[in-house]
Amino acid sequence: MSRARDRADGGLAGVTTGSGNVTITDGNLILDAGNGIDFSDTTDASGMTSELLDDYEEGTWTPVLTPQTGTITTVGTVSGTYTKVGNIVKAHCVLKITTNGTGATYLKVAGLPFSFSESNTDDTGYGVEIYNTGKSLAVWNQAASTVAFRFYDVTYPGADGNHFSLTNIYRT
Repeated sequence: MSRARDRADGGLAGVTTGSGNVTITDGNLILDAGNGIDFSDTTDASGMTSELLDDYEEGTWTPVLTPQTGTITTVGTVSGTYTKVGNIVKAHCVLKITTNGTGATYLKVAGLPFSFSESNTDDTGYGVEIYNTGKSLAVWNQAASTVAFRFYDVTYPGADGNHFSLTNIYRT
């Protein structure tokens, strides 16, 4: 880890202060593990449990697409990205079914980048089939790091050539 060089006047190179602000013109603000930005000097809402922003992360993940029953003969392109701020994750994926095979009921996506803090069947995401039907998707949590989805008209979305864009927002 490189540190900012001390200036002759005792300050750090690239760091200025004034009017109650700190400005970093060269480099990043790096916080040790377990530390964060403390917002405790603000008015609290009833039920507040933390005022410390202590995690931010962006990355990629590999979705694993399967049907509830049967099998998909050929899964096409799959890709996933995520952003995590504190304990909230927004995970997005793009999925393609080349050949459905005997898949039926609804589809499942496993391998989300973080596990859910609580399992429930409430709708937690949104999506759409983007090439053939344009139909919206109902998305709900399953166990650990898996979501399920089907068309909002409660039909199975897995047809040959269907391509999905899916986003799930959840608490870790």
